[in-house]
Amino acid sequence: MKEETFYLVREDVLPDAMRKTLEVKKLLDRKKADSVADAVQKADLSRSAFYKYRDAVFPFYTMVKEQIITLFFH
Repeated sequence: MKEETFYLVREDVLPDAMRKTLEVKKLLDRKKADSVADAVQKADLSRSAFYKYRDAVFPFYTMVKEQIITLFFH
């Protein structure tokens, strides 16, 4: 399996589709949209662009929260 590499990038240099994908995810998380179709319409983004970027673009706080902890008991 290929190792993933992560980058921290300022929002203003992201393409519009990536910024709008983050907006759609925020609308869905906050229950401000009933469905993906509703959220992409509100964000003015195509569904295909959302599905292209949804698993690749995350707010910084999301990445910080997701940590792996390994416990070893002997």
